[in-house]
Amino acid sequence: MVQYAIFQNLSTSRNFTSQLENVYAAEMILNFFIPAFIFAWPSFVFYSVAYILPDDYIFLRCILLAILDLWIALLSILFLLFSSSLNC
Repeated sequence: MVQYAIFQNLSTSRNFTSQLENVYAAEMILNFFIPAFIFAWPSFVFYSVAYILPDDYIFLRCILLAILDLWIALLSILFLLFSSSLNC
């Protein structure tokens, strides 16, 4: 015979502190993702232009991918430096 665990009648939807924690988590995520989106859109532009260009423009494609790598490296350094001001 299988015994199942009996939980108390606690629901996260009824618990105010868990809802408040969810609000704080959502605010933290917004504080992080809005600057991340603002600073990351050039990398999407670099990659999409390098992807769209034909194979004849191999030098330009390599330059764009190098700029993409440089931009990602700069972003990783910037987010480490300014993470305290983002309240993450």
